[in-house]
Amino acid sequence: MGDIDHFKKINDTWGHPFGDQVIKAVAAVLKALAPQGALPARVGGEEFAVLLPESALPDAQSLAEMVRQRISAARIRRHGAEETLARVTLSLGVTRHKLGESPTEFFQRADQALYASKTGGRDRVTVLAA
Repeated sequence: MGDIDHFKKINDTWGHPFGDQVIKAVAAVLKALAPQGALPARVGGEEFAVLLPESALPDAQSLAEMVRQRISAARIRRHGAEETLARVTLSLGVTRHKLGESPTEFFQRADQALYASKTGGRDRVTVLAA
């Protein structure tokens, strides 16, 4: 799971259309980097998830770090303008589905890993081992 850091500030500073542009840019990175068989999705507001049914936990962690670095390195510009407005960062949480675990439990553990990234300083990947 991933969450755009300080997204409310982005919306408050540059407006909701710009915030929508940021969401689309993050979604494009997720879609571009997700391997074949993965399911990237927006799960609410500024939160995203990528299901990786064919990947091991270390591979999921590597993908999350790659996504984090790509987002952090990018600079967002207002549509139609050359001025760079913002550096966007992403906090991510990675975990593996446990055999017999419900989808809700799995989602909650992924969210727990994401929360650890947020409270640990943001712009990072936290892995919660299964």
